Amino acid sequence: MRERLMRHIQQACLLARAWKLWSIQRLLLCTCVVAVLCLAASAQMTVRLTPGDVSGDNIIDDQDLLAVLFGFGSTDPDLDITGDGRVDDADLLLVLFGFGQSGAEAFSGARQPANGAVAMQVRIEVEGYQQGFVQLPVVVEAQKHSGGVVYRYEGVLWSNPGEVWISVPEGGRYRVHVVVGRCLRGETTTDEAFRIVSPQAGANLSGESVVRVQVPFRAYQYTDIELLVNGTPHDWAGDIINFGQAPTVDMTVSTDEFDNREYVLTVRDVYGHEDRITVGFYNTVYRVYVEPLFDVSSPQGGEIPNHCTIRATLSQPSSWQVRILALDGVSVIRTYSGTGTSVDVRWDGRTASGSEADDGAYLVEFVVAGSPTQRKRITNKNRVGDVLRDCRAIPHSR
Repeated sequence: MRERLMRHIQQACLLARAWKLWSIQRLLLCTCVVAVLCLAASAQMTVRLTPGDVSGDNIIDDQDLLAVLFGFGSTDPDLDITGDGRVDDADLLLVLFGFGQSGAEAFSGARQPANGAVAMQVRIEVEGYQQGFVQLPVVVEAQKHSGGVVYRYEGVLWSNPGEVWISVPEGGRYRVHVVVGRCLRGETTTDEAFRIVSPQAGANLSGESVVRVQVPFRAYQYTDIELLVNGTPHDWAGDIINFGQAPTVDMTVSTDEFDNREYVLTVRDVYGHEDRITVGFYNTVYRVYVEPLFDVSSPQGGEIPNHCTIRATLSQPSSWQVRILALDGVSVIRTYSGTGTSVDVRWDGRTASGSEADDGAYLVEFVVAGSPTQRKRITNKNRVGDVLRDCRAIPHSR
């Protein structure tokens, strides 16, 4: 028995040296494959599990190595780490290369069944195990970062890689543990699922640009998610979510309100998740300001402006036009022209013929010689004083 054990150990060492030479190529190939899988997958959180813990003590050590060596050549399913139906060199190598590693420390706290109203998806990849259809027992547990109750799901992983869902009572910032078969306990967090998916870091943005954020679950409302530009709040969202397997929220950044340079975009939610990227803003017309609301009947210097102020800066001296358009984007109400790098217009609410324009919303469009047309957000011309008087006339109901 001693000679047999020593022979297998020597064989394992020889295989290990050969494996190291091939593993570099294998690692490069697997990295490319995993990258493609991650891009194609819609899962929110991913756990990659390390196999080799045949003893189930959450560490790969001498006990696991000896168990595989003594079972070498058998079909013992408890020692078949790769799932190919036999205990062989591949199983031994997985133990050798995982030797000394340990899994995540188990949660402390009372366990409850995971049957809440907020569902989270977890993608599981068992490294070294056969891919495709499998049937492996899986345990998934979730606990808030602050501790407390541990929500536990027990089921079956039907494919490798594959996805499972765990439900919790409420939204929050969670740590998630996964145990599958003869693998070390894996860990991920909802921080991984809360991230900016577009634009990419380093991108150059212009005009009204959408910032898409992947979120861990669908338990968001109204202004639960905030977008900041260089630390200053810029937009909020949460009530409009794309209901895919990995839900996303869209927010908008008006890049032409800023100088042309680099900015840090930060997104964060009410639960403490946060992600950030650095991007560039570039617009032919920038530092744009359009008065959002004005009332021509308002007194000079009153709380509500009696004209629409329109300001902007051009990236280089040019001939420019500012056009006030109807909401159809075609009918031109008023046009202002000039040259240089500075735009400073005061629209008095009148049409080109001199008559007062109807109350309502209007588009403001910038046209610069040799550059694409740039349209800014809406301005509202309204009789605010009349509206306020009407509101005061409405009796309050209890």
